[in-house]
Amino acid sequence: MKKEEKTEEKDNLEVLGVYEIGYLLVPSIPEEKIAEEAASVRGQVEKEGGLLIMEDIPKMRPLAYSISKIIDSKRERFNQAYFGWVKFEISCSKISLLEKEIENNPHIIRLICVKTVKESTLASIKPSLIKKTDSPKKKREISEEELEKSIKKIVGEGTSSQ
Repeated sequence: MKKEEKTEEKDNLEVLGVYEIGYLLVPSIPEEKIAEEAASVRGQVEKEGGLLIMEDIPKMRPLAYSISKIIDSKRERFNQAYFGWVKFEISCSKISLLEKEIENNPHIIRLICVKTVKESTLASIKPSLIKKTDSPKKKREISEEELEKSIKKIVGEGTSSQ
């Protein structure tokens, strides 16, 4: 076997993994440019040979705590950001390089990359547990005589003999 053939075989045996990257974008981006920023992240994944599985366009979210980042040699603090994510399949050997490339985007405040599964892991939103009231029961009409007997029984008059 030639050396070139061995290298080609080794390349074909690369281990693929499924990953998900969640990222925060600076809130100063105009809303009409958010789709472009998401496309930029997706483009970097595809540039490294990643196959897109699923994604969510970033949406503005309040942050649980303030995050600071140096942008153009100035420290900025953020209390809200656009949060988006992308799930993809890529060679495990390329994931570190991809993370570094995405982190170099000046609009990215922070990102997290996790290894996951292809299947959807989105939490399903359960309907709220609202107590349903039963349909009103039909009232049984009683006569005055039955009503008198019931009252006497409750008061204790119906139990003693006169």
